[in-house]
Amino acid sequence: MVDVLRLSEAIQGGFLEFAIDPAVHAHLSSPYALFVDRPALEAMGRVAAAVFEVAGNSGYSQWVLQWTPDIATHDPGSVGGVLGLDFHLTVDGPRLIEINTNPGGLLLNALLLDVVRSCAPATWVTWTTAAQARDAAVSAWLEDARQQSGRKSSRLAIVDSAPREQFLYPEFELYANAFRDHGVDSVIRAPEDLSLGQNGLEDAHARIDAVYNRLTDFALEDASHTDLRQAYLAGEVALTPHPRAHALFADKRNLAVLGTRPCSAGSGSTRVRRPCWPR
Repeated sequence: MVDVLRLSEAIQGGFLEFAIDPAVHAHLSSPYALFVDRPALEAMGRVAAAVFEVAGNSGYSQWVLQWTPDIATHDPGSVGGVLGLDFHLTVDGPRLIEINTNPGGLLLNALLLDVVRSCAPATWVTWTTAAQARDAAVSAWLEDARQQSGRKSSRLAIVDSAPREQFLYPEFELYANAFRDHGVDSVIRAPEDLSLGQNGLEDAHARIDAVYNRLTDFALEDASHTDLRQAYLAGEVALTPHPRAHALFADKRNLAVLGTRPCSAGSGSTRVRRPCWPR
């Protein structure tokens, strides 16, 4: 079993001002460890690689962008940060059921890497540590922001609606500390705390040049997201993940397209048994 006490101490140690409520966060993690066999992991890796390859195909992107909001046509110059690919394990191997562009629980799961060592198979000789997983995730978000702005972020906001009321708010604190450890001033804000002015996107204290986006309004259509939307489209802020990433990877309708094949030369959707997307 997982050392739950050690896990709780590890999580609590990452916060400066937030106290975990045992009644609210009792189920942040399971007390039981589940290990996936190597062939299944390798199969999932191949699927992930295929998803990225297909998403980079111009025919595929044109096909799926036809049903997305207009904001998704704006290309900020980056892939969109970190993807979460959800698999169900079956007797026939892993099956992809969902893709998320703002995968919650990433840093919380990173903490588990250290606390499940006691129940790991004795034959395992290599292991990614919690610190390594944490740094890899944070570096990916920061690199995505750098690709958009062309420079290292100096001040970043972790943005979600009513952030302190979110079940995964503890992870926001973990991210804020992790970004600070990478030399980036980091704050946690609700979208209405941000405004677009002459100096760009700001909160009550200073300018913000990058946003780690945890909103589920993927097209930024809500009225409270107007300033963030305008700042993003104007290139005033690096937004990761961004609406285009959601449109290419995470829109649920895309799963049906990913399960088809490109049209062969000269063929159209009427000449194959299933719909196809142009090469």
